[in-house]
Amino acid sequence: MKAINSIILIGFMGLVVVLLTSCRREEHYVWLSDIDKQMIPYKLGDTVCFRDAIGDTITLIVKEDKIYWGGYEEYHNVQERYVTLTSKDIAMYVWVHGNNLNENTVGVAANYFPMSGIPYDKRTGKLIAPYNATTFYDSLQIGGHIYYDVLEDNTYNDHILQKCYYNKAYGVLQLRKMGEKYIYTLIP
Repeated sequence: MKAINSIILIGFMGLVVVLLTSCRREEHYVWLSDIDKQMIPYKLGDTVCFRDAIGDTITLIVKEDKIYWGGYEEYHNVQERYVTLTSKDIAMYVWVHGNNLNENTVGVAANYFPMSGIPYDKRTGKLIAPYNATTFYDSLQIGGHIYYDVLEDNTYNDHILQKCYYNKAYGVLQLRKMGEKYIYTLIP
């Protein structure tokens, strides 16, 4: 009888262990790919100059370029690259986070400008325009310079159209709010 009780007890304990371990939530890790990391051309210490609406030059310095782990969507651990460019008058933020989809987005925000989303194909790194609010240009003249593979993102904020022009080689080419004085154009 003791042997049967011992076998039943061991079997019951084994079942409890299996149930407890099978109920444990599996953690997912999503790393940035090399293409994800290359979608932001800025590096720590870089200087990026923009001309504002009245012709003044604004010099931004990359003060932060970090890769860290955050938690988004259904994942606990998502790698993200976050770059901060600052001057005395403006701060600009550019980021990308890992995902398992074929498409990802570079986020761009700055003083006076809410977030813009710059979509790209994760397999090739090519900017794409899958939404009505985005337009892709093979080439585009901005501020007297020709840029290639440019994406225009149009966002409405408080009923005001905001435009962000971006490419992989230079990053933010221009930020502008239509009908307002806030226009920042890259000086290459």
